[in-house]
Amino acid sequence: MNISLDLYLFEFNFDLIKDSFKANKLALYKEYSLYPKIVKDLSFVVSCNITFKQIQKMILANGTKFLRNVVLLDEYQGLGIPENETSLCLQLTFQSDEKTLQTIDVEEIIKTLNNLLISKFSCKIRE
Repeated sequence: MNISLDLYLFEFNFDLIKDSFKANKLALYKEYSLYPKIVKDLSFVVSCNITFKQIQKMILANGTKFLRNVVLLDEYQGLGIPENETSLCLQLTFQSDEKTLQTIDVEEIIKTLNNLLISKFSCKIRE
């Protein structure tokens, strides 16, 4: 038959591959922004009844399109913090895909978020 020994036969089950990708929830890549990030920390004291997820959800909803990420850096209860309250330190990352953000713009967003934290969760902002 004169068939080459380097010949291979295989079959793909694309439905199985697609389901496997969905089950593994592989990361989808986004285009990298050419503009720099601005990272700010936000510290405050809040009631123990309020979860980080509640605060994170509110901040992400009100942080404008420039707020990319909210991470809990530190949670502390103890000396210097009133009973039934906890001190949280969050790291906020801001970035634009269209322009270089100015510090003054980010500070205005932070000021708005501080006011929302005070009014919605009765937080005490730490300087």
